[in-house]
Amino acid sequence: MDLRLIYGTPTKNSAEASLEDFANKWNSKYSYAVRSWRENWEELTAFLNFLWRSEKSFTPPI
Repeated sequence: MDLRLIYGTPTKNSAEASLEDFANKWNSKYSYAVRSWRENWEELTAFLNFLWRSEKSFTPPI
C-alpha cells in the first residue's frame, strides 16, 4: 500500500516525498527496496510525466 503512494502520485516531487515517508517507516525491514528505489529513481519515475499528461489529454469516445 505504501509503495502505491510513490508510483500513484502525479509529480516527481510528491513521489519523492512519499518515498521518504516509505523509507522512514520501512527502511529497517525493507532496506533493499528503499535502496533500489533511490538508486533507480530516474528510471522508476520516468513514467509519471507521461501517465498524467496522457490521462489529461484523453477524450473518451462518444
